[in-house]
Amino acid sequence: MKKLINWKLFFVLLIICVITSLLVIPYTLELTSNEIEITAKILLITTIQSLVMYAIVVFLGLLVALIDIPFNEFIPELLNLETPVTVWKALLGSFYGGISEEVLLRLFLVSLFVWITLNKYNSLELYKYLFRR
Repeated sequence: MKKLINWKLFFVLLIICVITSLLVIPYTLELTSNEIEITAKILLITTIQSLVMYAIVVFLGLLVALIDIPFNEFIPELLNLETPVTVWKALLGSFYGGISEEVLLRLFLVSLFVWITLNKYNSLELYKYLFRR
């Protein structure tokens, strides 16, 4: 019987997401001028909240990845590729994923969607609808 979900990948992604949620706490505290005192209770609540939220998102993401899309027959071959990469090269590659892809997707693509939407509809009316107080 074929496995529906790759559980190893699920747990790896889940653990990474929860850890990064905890790693952003000092940054958040700096933005709030340290007005919030971090206690064990807050850390526990943050961890549980992140665990539940990311478990749902990762699970749904892995299910969506199973939808028959073009090139889906190549995915098993790509997953079986084992190319050893040194740690420093992988670290440099993560900067591309962390910075360049964010610029491409968030800055360019999201801005393009907003621009298209505002030009397709009456931009003043849409602006008032979206940002009215």
